Amino acid sequence: MQQVDLTTLIALIGELRKQWIPARLEQVYQCDRNTVKLALRTLQKRGWLTLSWHPQAARIGMGEAPPRVPDTFTFSQQLIHQLNGFALVAVEQISPWERVVDLQFAQRPQEPPQWHLYVEIMGKYSNVILTTADRTIVTAAHQVSANQSRVRLIQTGKPYELPPQL
Repeated sequence: MQQVDLTTLIALIGELRKQWIPARLEQVYQCDRNTVKLALRTLQKRGWLTLSWHPQAARIGMGEAPPRVPDTFTFSQQLIHQLNGFALVAVEQISPWERVVDLQFAQRPQEPPQWHLYVEIMGKYSNVILTTADRTIVTAAHQVSANQSRVRLIQTGKPYELPPQL
């Protein structure tokens, strides 16, 4: 599978803004260790947003509904616990040349975001991180300790830091 490049990501962000803002989050389903799907509903339609942090195939995009088998992953349970019923109110690229997307969720479409779901599409360093409005990490698909990285920690309760510049 070809990796998501910056041009594709910018086009996808434009499509999500145009067709899926605002949208209510109805379901979260984790298909495997590296992929989670979010069920979004607008006034006109319902669709599944796929978020993947796979080292060779990290991606974000609208996709098919997941299979009907039980979801036993902790990450998806944490996402549904925090985000269920919230509205996706914004989709932002964090800076012009970064492949990090900020999905912002609020109680209602006109309110400021209470949750940020950062989707980092960066090859083997890809990740999905849920933070509060003040950027405190609530959960992450892949936590990174001090033993794993000297550059950037990703752990529950710590402040979210943007990835280092290239």
